[in-house]
Amino acid sequence: MSRVSLYDGSAAWLATRHDDMRALLRNPAMSANPRVGGYPNSSANHSASRNTQGGFIRMDAPEHDVQRRMLTKAFSVRQVELLRPYVEQLVDELLDGMAAAGGPVDLVAALAEPLPARAICKILDLPSSDAAFLLGRVATWMNLNSPPDVSAQASGDLAAFLDNLILRRLEKPGEDIVSHLVAQQFQQGAISRQDLVGMLQLLVVGGFDTTANMIALGTIAFLRFPDQAAELRAHPELAAPAMEELLRYLSVAHHVASRVATDDIMIRGVCIHAGDGVIAPIPAANHDPEVFEDPHVLNIRRDARDHVSFGFGIHQCLGQNLARIELQVVFVKLLQRFPDLRLAVAESDLDFRNSMIYGVPELLVTWGEA
Repeated sequence: MSRVSLYDGSAAWLATRHDDMRALLRNPAMSANPRVGGYPNSSANHSASRNTQGGFIRMDAPEHDVQRRMLTKAFSVRQVELLRPYVEQLVDELLDGMAAAGGPVDLVAALAEPLPARAICKILDLPSSDAAFLLGRVATWMNLNSPPDVSAQASGDLAAFLDNLILRRLEKPGEDIVSHLVAQQFQQGAISRQDLVGMLQLLVVGGFDTTANMIALGTIAFLRFPDQAAELRAHPELAAPAMEELLRYLSVAHHVASRVATDDIMIRGVCIHAGDGVIAPIPAANHDPEVFEDPHVLNIRRDARDHVSFGFGIHQCLGQNLARIELQVVFVKLLQRFPDLRLAVAESDLDFRNSMIYGVPELLVTWGEA
């Protein structure tokens, strides 16, 4: 546990050990609400994006628990498994498009972004043509390099779109998740319209941003560890544990574990006082050598189930089951379809570490004869 200075001159605690992070994130005295005094932000943009983010991800119990239960069944393992055939068909379609275009291809535009975007559109019963708008708004809102006012505008655009979607489902309900939430929760007075917009924002952001970056960064990781790519290609039955290891290795959701104490608590002999901010970076916990031997090595036969890539405690990612299915399908099919896949640019031209933080805007890949 260390004290660190933040961009605005304030101070916060930094927790980097796996056990410390889990202890903090399960403690009910640690608030996820960015409007509580002392909540730590890493930049002005981080502050702007958090303050415009609604939904139960920024709530504490018991309000958080009430809203999360409204979606638990829809994202259960059994329910999202029903989407696997659609995901498999969609991945085949996107890979066919890559093959038809011929290399080099921007993997981000051809595969990494459209797969989760169209999957979320399927869940929300939106036309796939809406995916581009949603992607653009999420990318701008979540980009830590965006000016705060630009980030806030993108958040507002997305909120307006989703509010209009709620009105459309009020007028013409269907069998999609939005229609069910409107009929069973909003119209029954269990949730406000504003909170429902925040909930849908959470689904869209969580469904697009991290999964798209996992696909792009995961491709780079497998190209950096060709023995692991060959292992998965030869043994597709390893897809489930392989994706847990890839999630641990990449840990793309870097900023989900910021908290502020609402009461004094003790962690590793350190007293964190009420009002103290705490930052617990997920990559540090996932690369703790006391938990994961040789943590900077990708090993798809490792038991990585103790990773915290989806967070920990009550705020664990609701869409993790969907993300797992998408990743399992896409990497088995990608590596088998293009066994000689390679970067179309020199690896020295890729800022891999920076991309892990800010995302991958473009990833040129090719295959076939050199």
